[in-house]
Amino acid sequence: MKTSILSTLLFFIVTISSAQMGIFYAVVNNDSVTIHNDSSEWICAAVFEFDIEVDGYLVNLYENDVQVVFPYCLCLYNLSATIAPLEPGSYQADVYRTVLNMGSDTTYAGTVYFEIEGKKTTTNAGIVSTYASDCLPNTTGINEPNKEPLLIIYPNPSSESVELKFADRINEMNEIIIFDQLGKTIFQSKINTMEESIIWNGNDLTGNKVNSGFYFIRINTNYGSYTTKLIRSQ
Repeated sequence: MKTSILSTLLFFIVTISSAQMGIFYAVVNNDSVTIHNDSSEWICAAVFEFDIEVDGYLVNLYENDVQVVFPYCLCLYNLSATIAPLEPGSYQADVYRTVLNMGSDTTYAGTVYFEIEGKKTTTNAGIVSTYASDCLPNTTGINEPNKEPLLIIYPNPSSESVELKFADRINEMNEIIIFDQLGKTIFQSKINTMEESIIWNGNDLTGNKVNSGFYFIRINTNYGSYTTKLIRSQ
């Protein structure tokens, strides 16, 4: 099988509604794609099942919470589903969510686009693996104020150096990564629990200034990962 020239393709759409839908992106590997939904808000006791429908170059991915319990609190989760094998072509993937204890209504959550390169296949596409993190640290009770975020970015947007200041829960954090919209890592550092912040000078790993646009900052923790957005301006 021909290896895809585009090994990692990442796009995102953030949708605002009554729940935090998350940050969507797709990672392509040969004839498979992993669709990610990071920092998606569900109830604390959520139990996830995933379904798909593939119609030509349209993929419908359904994220279903099948736990029937009272939603006493909310959590943020990182979710993903890997789909294969897929025919070569340009795809649109629409993501939907269903919560059984909320009346089983299915709502639209977001869309990602990706490209598959390689040979044709005669096998029907299906879900080959799924992932759901534990509840991320920035969980809120329904009647509680939001807790302090894991990371404070100042300034944001920024055209020069940026201070990445960690919350008091730094002892839960392991690593910080900044990556662009194509999934390319431009900054990576282990987190020293004795440091309150890290200064990023706006350069990539080769020492070149990054272009203006949207970037993502991910903190890997003992419980999963936390992702937020950084805007670089001219």
